Amino acid sequence: MTRRARRALAQRLTATPAPAAFTTGTVTALDTAKHTVTVAPYSGAPASEYLTVPHLGHYAPAPGDTVVMAWIGNALVCIGSYRAPTNLTVTGNLTVNGGITLPTGSHITRGGIGRPSLQNGWSNYGNGYESAGYIELPDNRAALIGVIAAGTATHGTLLFTLPTGVRPATTHVFDAPANSSNKAQIAIGSNGQTILQNPVGAVSWISLSGASWPIAGF
Repeated sequence: MTRRARRALAQRLTATPAPAAFTTGTVTALDTAKHTVTVAPYSGAPASEYLTVPHLGHYAPAPGDTVVMAWIGNALVCIGSYRAPTNLTVTGNLTVNGGITLPTGSHITRGGIGRPSLQNGWSNYGNGYESAGYIELPDNRAALIGVIAAGTATHGTLLFTLPTGVRPATTHVFDAPANSSNKAQIAIGSNGQTILQNPVGAVSWISLSGASWPIAGF
């Protein structure tokens, strides 16, 4: 190896590595007169490793803030606070190439319980039982819940109409448990109409829970 090559190699091995473009830390103190913040560069860092850096004018620091710092030339500057997102809201479509892993106890939600307007004398059973409702499930399905009572119990009676966002593409028919040994079916059409079918016996209440279908478009 020539003398020039050895010198170039030594320079590369002893050169100070370029700092990362951005780094984060937690504000422990601030000096409003000097427009500086003192930052712990990582959790549990000793005070001897704290950094005192200037901050940009638009940022009003507070102790406990998680901040982003950037190298500007040879100086480290606090450019503002950063809060890790706890919720993700997507307007439109979200495509994920790969899997999504959720910690135990976590789940994907699509919205709250919707409450349909009951028709033809039907009302919620009450007495501590769930009211009639529909739910969007995370697997692109929807489901009914609740117990309803005291309405017209003849074949073809309209119970309620579901909104567009939870309707099936085709008609689905489900068994509906009823009072005593009586029974019935409910049919949910692509127009959202939920209709009582084939009641057996003197039906005075029916359970909607257990009806689940794929939402149109999925």
